[in-house]
Amino acid sequence: MGIVDTGNAPAATAASADTVTSASFTPSASSLLVALVACGQNGTGAEVCTVSDSLTSAWTFLYRLNVNGGTDYGSAEVWMQDIGLAPAARTVTLAGTAPNGEGVGLVVKNFTGAALTANQNGAHPNLAVGAGGAAQISITPTVIGSWLGMVLSYSGAGLTLAANATSTALLAFDDTTLGETYGAATSSAGLTTSLTAVSVGFSTTLAVAQGTIQAIEVVPAVPAAQVGYWSGS
Repeated sequence: MGIVDTGNAPAATAASADTVTSASFTPSASSLLVALVACGQNGTGAEVCTVSDSLTSAWTFLYRLNVNGGTDYGSAEVWMQDIGLAPAARTVTLAGTAPNGEGVGLVVKNFTGAALTANQNGAHPNLAVGAGGAAQISITPTVIGSWLGMVLSYSGAGLTLAANATSTALLAFDDTTLGETYGAATSSAGLTTSLTAVSVGFSTTLAVAQGTIQAIEVVPAVPAAQVGYWSGS
């Protein structure tokens, strides 16, 4: 069986604050939680996000981009957690480096059929977006049957994020209070059916070179080519 988006995850959320907490939810048994997170520029150094939950379960940081052109800006990151056989209800909290003062954005997805965190070795490109560049990234999958996603942190407000032709938006938050924009998106085609590069993100162009994007390929526990395979021995 391949990757299935269970839908047992909270709605995407964002805030003009140092932290944000999701609604309570109960993930599926024997599944994977994936958090796409964005934290705004803190003004004092490289921004770093922290993900935790109300059960004090361990989250694993995987990938991050928080630098554009040698300057520290907001951070776009991916975190994961393996879920056991009897999951309980919990909330997820995202916190930026204190004092962040620039807001945060959080997307949590829940998948069955995905590889454990330790085996999540798929594509994970990142991109520092320059002025006039679109808030999107090319992801070349490594296996068929994987899920593709991206997260954006942009140190500028006033953007209306619009998903590009090959994407579905998961989060689009224009923080006019603190002057930040956060977004996340996935491939609108669903799970990958070839190893061809896919552009995931937003067609919206950035006014200044202050955007950071981190992408992720969530790979299945069993590659699609092996599902149903019998050696005959």
